[in-house]
Amino acid sequence: MARAPQILLLTIICLFSLGLAQIAITQSSALEALIQTPLENNSPTNEEDIQGIETVTEEVREQIEEQQQEATEVTILEEDAKLKTRIRTVLKNVDDFSEVDVAVSAGVVKLTGVVSKQESKQAAAELAKSFSGVLYVDNDIVRTADVEDNVLPIIQKARGYAFETIARLPMILIALLVLLAFWWLSRRIARWDAPFNRLSVNKLIQGLIQQVCSTMVFIVGLLIAIDIVEATPLVGAVLGTAGIAGVAIGFAFRNIVENYLAGILLSLRQPFAMNDSIKIDAFEGQVVRLTPREVVLMTQAGDHVRIPNGKVFNSVIYNHTRNPRRLFEFDIKVKAEHDILKAQQIAKDTISSITGVLTEPSVNSQIRDFDGNDMLLNLSGWVDQRHVSHQKVRSEAIRLVQLALDEVDLSHDHAPLLTETLETPDGRFRKLESQIPAESQQAHDPIRLHSPEEKQVQDVSVDTAIDKQIIEELDSSDEENLLESVRMVAASD
Repeated sequence: MARAPQILLLTIICLFSLGLAQIAITQSSALEALIQTPLENNSPTNEEDIQGIETVTEEVREQIEEQQQEATEVTILEEDAKLKTRIRTVLKNVDDFSEVDVAVSAGVVKLTGVVSKQESKQAAAELAKSFSGVLYVDNDIVRTADVEDNVLPIIQKARGYAFETIARLPMILIALLVLLAFWWLSRRIARWDAPFNRLSVNKLIQGLIQQVCSTMVFIVGLLIAIDIVEATPLVGAVLGTAGIAGVAIGFAFRNIVENYLAGILLSLRQPFAMNDSIKIDAFEGQVVRLTPREVVLMTQAGDHVRIPNGKVFNSVIYNHTRNPRRLFEFDIKVKAEHDILKAQQIAKDTISSITGVLTEPSVNSQIRDFDGNDMLLNLSGWVDQRHVSHQKVRSEAIRLVQLALDEVDLSHDHAPLLTETLETPDGRFRKLESQIPAESQQAHDPIRLHSPEEKQVQDVSVDTAIDKQIIEELDSSDEENLLESVRMVAASD
């Protein structure tokens, strides 16, 4: 019944169009008869007859154009009515668009009404554009401010989720059991050392392989659990979010990643071992451990120094322990007036007699500087760090060389010259040096004789105080250590 008026209107329009067409045909026939009559009678036509014929022709042409225009308008109205019906029928079948009205004029669609969400407004416009014959969409839909219209859909959606979750509860429990089983298996793989027992694999590489395998097993279990509960679309959303978040996290934690990668390379290269004495930039001490993030040193004062692996990898590393032989050197002043060659020989003999000083390479002595009054002698020797302390040997060498030079009156302290500062008549000052008489010199600074106990070499054994503290640190801490080689000096007690 609702479509009867539309059918009646279409019938009237069709009858009207047929009537106009019949009139046009009749007038056209009359015009042809008028034109052919003079030709048949072979009678000449005058100008008035010709003008009359042209006038009739023009009127007929105008009537035909008007009829065609009216027919076109009727066709457009019919198409607009059909398009309006199609769009309205589709919109009424969607709950969000139930209160949306449609108007169509010459292919231009105008949407009015209210919706509960802003997204629905845009969706209605996109839906209208998808219909064939739509040239433009004028979207005048507004979002309703009614509380019930805005809150009720959310409540209904939450209720639907709850009912769906309850219906899927058995499958969710099965998925959780599968995920739990794969998690347990991944933990077992992360602690499975049997495949590496017969292989000399770096600890960090071993841990990395175990962690990768463990993570892959857990991911497989997670995907199976998601497939069981049919939440595969959620995986795509999560992966998309994870990709964006991964970029942000990568920038935020780039230093951590850099230190971790540097730790892997350092553990592979092994430029130092535990207890090695090394120097990195301004930091010097003995190595306690190498962790995935940092290198831990213990200084001679017992302080812990943690240096990031990235800084260690990019810095120059001085390893004083890798070569057991180590050079020690020091400078000592001798007056230029003294017998320099004799002083050098005494110093070399004294150093060579110290326990732990190697005969090969031999002790060396050379003049490093001369300032007009004093000669600066540089003395050096080599020790084996596995048997003696480098610092102790150097300390004893300085002490014993000074004693030896004192006893033969070749020390810098036994100055044979007297220096005086005098003022000249022109107000200037100049230094005068004169030889001190032997008796005055002896009274001024007598030669010192040292006891045999002073000339004895003191303890130069390896200092194990720091070694003991490092052992205690390793025993008391469960922090990961990536160093394999251990060159610890065993403490005797």
